[in-house]
Amino acid sequence: MSGPGEIDPDWTDVTVPLCDGAAAPAWLLHGKSLNAPWVIHVQGIRTSRLVALRSVDAAASGGLTSLVITYRGSGDGPHAGASMLGQCEWRDLADAVAFARSQGATAVYVVAWSMAAGLALNLLQHDPTAFDRLALIAPATDWRAIIRHGVHRARLPRIAATAVMQALGSRKVSRWLGLAAPLDFESLDWLRRPSVEVPTVVVHSAGDEEIPFSLSRRFLSMNGDSVLVETIPAPHGWEANVDSAAFDSALATWLE
Repeated sequence: MSGPGEIDPDWTDVTVPLCDGAAAPAWLLHGKSLNAPWVIHVQGIRTSRLVALRSVDAAASGGLTSLVITYRGSGDGPHAGASMLGQCEWRDLADAVAFARSQGATAVYVVAWSMAAGLALNLLQHDPTAFDRLALIAPATDWRAIIRHGVHRARLPRIAATAVMQALGSRKVSRWLGLAAPLDFESLDWLRRPSVEVPTVVVHSAGDEEIPFSLSRRFLSMNGDSVLVETIPAPHGWEANVDSAAFDSALATWLE
């Protein structure tokens, strides 16, 4: 899609105030009423809000208002250093949820793409009632496993993964790389314990070569009330493009 106007000709640019005084641009696509559930769509790393429009379609079909947000370090969000993989950015999602409720949202549903799973899951760790439903698209649920997988794909020795994680967890190296703080990989692993207490659907494909599909299966085993929808094989984050019928059906059922 080229922009939000393809879904809602009356869409508007809005600004979400952040808790530290900064502001994050967002797109507001109007549903039948502002005084109803809102769906917040969150892009992943190295992408733009255009990616998240693929889940806005399902919300629009249900007549729901959508807020497509940015966050620190995202493509067109507030300036930040290197990505913290959701370790800090979850606060921006919390502010977006607060904004939606202040504008009339009677409930808030979150669709998190790829790395944005970290924002949503971290927020739920801090406040299990922060929002009401969660959809995870090709989610990054264990960054240690994802780094090991990337090292394996690159045919590098296993020790390379250990070296990368030790470097990113080092105060000195993380500062040099522009990180706001060292990465805590223990806190970026949501496969060690149940993470969600809200209705959750995970949409993923075994064709994903960046985030192993096996991680979503493990996530489901840890969160028994969640539902896993496997699309036909697709590259990372392309589930909606390659298997639109399964993708749209999964989100429609989740929204209902």
